[in-house]
Amino acid sequence: MGITLKHNKLLFAAPCAAFIAGLIWDKVSSRVAVASIFIGMICGIIAYFMIPDDNINYFVGNVFSLCVPIVVIMIASLFEKEHFDFEQLKAYQPDHLVHASKE
Repeated sequence: MGITLKHNKLLFAAPCAAFIAGLIWDKVSSRVAVASIFIGMICGIIAYFMIPDDNINYFVGNVFSLCVPIVVIMIASLFEKEHFDFEQLKAYQPDHLVHASKE
């Protein structure tokens, strides 16, 4: 309830890093991406509360929240055997059709 806009940025940076890494690298598995999000958020929040200076604690927390997931993804993906096949997206056909109405 007491989360302000500054705190929301700490929680938003970690999923952004995992999302971007998943778009450009096929070795990112879902387990690694989800784990990196939580690890990044926890590191960002810890950095925010450990730094007593209110002028820089949100900045350092955001940097940790953004950079830690990238490092976790890069290291953990070296040990993963899962690869996403981007070619399957080219042949994707939805099960239903969407028709635009003229209203």
